[in-house]
Amino acid sequence: MFRAGAIAIFGVVYFFICVVTVGTHMPAGLFVPSMTIGACLGRLFAIFTNTYVKIPLGLNTIDPGPWATIGAAAFLSGSARLTVTVAVI
Repeated sequence: MFRAGAIAIFGVVYFFICVVTVGTHMPAGLFVPSMTIGACLGRLFAIFTNTYVKIPLGLNTIDPGPWATIGAAAFLSGSARLTVTVAVI
């Protein structure tokens, strides 16, 4: 399992690489980069929720894996103007 700092750095660097790639006017897909950035954001959300909410209150922690999937679907839906149903399928 990666640390939150490593995931955040990867997500930011990948985002800027995606921005440069889109700006080159060459055929480059946005499907996989959108899902990768969304997965980073979803996993970071779960890690920060565990660290700052669940553990201090003594509650059960959540698994970051499903939240990465939810983040990927949500980011893809928002960036490609898809409904969430189409992104999940």
